[in-house]
Amino acid sequence: SLRQARSDVSHFVHVLLADLRVLIMAVEGEADAFVERPGAMVAIGQQAFYSILTVFLIDGARAMFFLGLVLIVVGWFLGNSSTGRKARALAGQATDQAGEALSDSPVAAAGAWVSQHRGLLYVALLSLLGVILVFFTDTISVSRVVMLLIFGILGAIVIEVLARSAPKTDVAVKAESESDAEVNADASV
Repeated sequence: SLRQARSDVSHFVHVLLADLRVLIMAVEGEADAFVERPGAMVAIGQQAFYSILTVFLIDGARAMFFLGLVLIVVGWFLGNSSTGRKARALAGQATDQAGEALSDSPVAAAGAWVSQHRGLLYVALLSLLGVILVFFTDTISVSRVVMLLIFGILGAIVIEVLARSAPKTDVAVKAESESDAEVNADASV
């Protein structure tokens, strides 16, 4: 009876170590570790475990690659290249036209506040998107990054249009004409 118990414990430890070895090989990326071995998990279970283990890693890598591409485009748009300046000027003209269309509406009163607190609103928007990405999603996937990108762009457009719908004062008109002249000079270079 004692001999049988030792044999059972020995067999259990052997199977446990074999399965641990398979797990370590799977984590290290050795897919050929999942061949059926005597005393190890069955091949179907091993393949399911490997699929479950790697699907999140692959999805995360794809999402990080896409997020990197998004950051490259944002860097280009905000950068000092001539095409980035021209794109910013075009976007500024579009939001100016939309803001001027709203300047005679009741939204213009809110636009004055938004214009004064534009930087704070951008920080709040980026913080909200970061919190959603980190805390309210199970996994980071390309679809969630695209969804948050769309929400971020729409939020930035709303902030800019509202800020540009504010009633213009003489000082603001003078400052805006100087900045437009500077942007146009940069765009023509």
